[in-house]
Amino acid sequence: MILKSSSIGRMRLLYLALIPLLALVVYSCTCNKKGENKEASPAEEVTVTEESAAAEAVGTEPATEVATDAVSFDALEVKPTFRGGDANEFSKWVNENMTYPEEAIAAGDQGRVLLGFCINPDGTMSDIRILRGVSPALDAEALRVLNSCTEKWTPGLVNGQPVKVSFTFPIVFQLK
Repeated sequence: MILKSSSIGRMRLLYLALIPLLALVVYSCTCNKKGENKEASPAEEVTVTEESAAAEAVGTEPATEVATDAVSFDALEVKPTFRGGDANEFSKWVNENMTYPEEAIAAGDQGRVLLGFCINPDGTMSDIRILRGVSPALDAEALRVLNSCTEKWTPGLVNGQPVKVSFTFPIVFQLK
């Protein structure tokens, strides 16, 4: 009987100790979900398949310097837009202009190329670079497409003034 009452007391203390731990876990999960919903880049990944591919792979060297004067997407009052639409308009444009390189098809290369770039106050794209690559052919194709974009964006605004905005943009290459 003596042992039984002390183990009940210990169990109560254990439950009390678990409450702050459980609260911390719930809080950290909530913070991660909020972070995932932040618009740091266009909302959709662009998936390029070999069925929609033509045989062209022209690449340029990625920009090696990251723009330090660019404003984060979170700090903007007005987000940049492409063709007056939401962030998915740029994804559609990339998908229309992307080709799956023949050498990547032959090698079986596929995966997600993560690109970084900036939208300047005048609406042009700059500082296009590979943040995480897959293969030289796929990286070169992703760079080629972004470098070929001559259409201007509507720039992001802070305090009513256009500012340079940094973007992260994923392109998924997938063989079928």
